[in-house]
Amino acid sequence: MVRLRSVLGLLRGTDEGRDLLEQAHHWQERVFDRLTEGWSAERRHEFHRSMRDLMDRSRDQET
Repeated sequence: MVRLRSVLGLLRGTDEGRDLLEQAHHWQERVFDRLTEGWSAERRHEFHRSMRDLMDRSRDQET
């Protein structure tokens, strides 16, 4: 199984890969903005923080 971290490392190693990651990040931000339209800044911040916590916990489970 290829680990996401390995794939991201490979992408970051080239200009094209970095451009692709930047475009993906911008797309994710646009989707997040649309999905949370009408939410308060506090609610958006709390959701973002919770998602980061889950991602950190998921990463810890891999090791």
